[in-house]
Amino acid sequence: MARRRMIAPEIWESSSFSKLSNFAKLIFIGLISNADDEGKGIADPAYLRSKLFPRNPTIRVSDIQNAISEIVQKVSVTIYADADGNSLYSLTKWALWQNIANPKPSIYPNPQTATTVGERGSYTQNSDLSKDVPRARDKEEKINKNKEREIHTPTLEEIADYCQKRKSSVNPQRFFDYYSANGWMVGKYRMRDWQAAVRRWETNGVDYVKPSSINADYSDSELSALFTQVKEDDE
Repeated sequence: MARRRMIAPEIWESSSFSKLSNFAKLIFIGLISNADDEGKGIADPAYLRSKLFPRNPTIRVSDIQNAISEIVQKVSVTIYADADGNSLYSLTKWALWQNIANPKPSIYPNPQTATTVGERGSYTQNSDLSKDVPRARDKEEKINKNKEREIHTPTLEEIADYCQKRKSSVNPQRFFDYYSANGWMVGKYRMRDWQAAVRRWETNGVDYVKPSSINADYSDSELSALFTQVKEDDE
């Protein structure tokens, strides 16, 4: 199987290719150099690692997997599976970029379907690998959103400093103790913005200290009644 392939100078001016990370660019060029005479090859990440990085044990299979996922999203390549479920690739417009004398027929089947994408051709997402790409991306986005929603549990010092800057009537110690005791929950949900909660305490008059009652204290039932209307702005 011939392995002399041409890398066209135009590839460096390609907007799709330029959007790839440096590692994904390297993998894409590796797909070109390892393709058969019809521009097809094996897309299995473990196989590609053995072919492209035989002397570099630091490259992980997951690195190759991520690079392939990036490539199919940004560059015109067909990723598909044969009848046995083996992951294959086919380089779109192969004949336009390679001039092969006496090409040998490919041992790999043609892709069954294709969807127009990218500036140079098309790719399909009907293989197990490519089906995992959107699922993995959705999962990652969900994790990132959950991380954004997680509260930074404030220290008593941070609450006191915030109240002092606002000249707030809220008692920092009482605020800290109350939410520490209930796991920083507001109703059924975990608090998203403790500073907004402080401001809402101010609005609802929670822990408001009047000169005539500077030594006044609240019972647990009184506090619970006051807190029933305390809701976060972003809920």
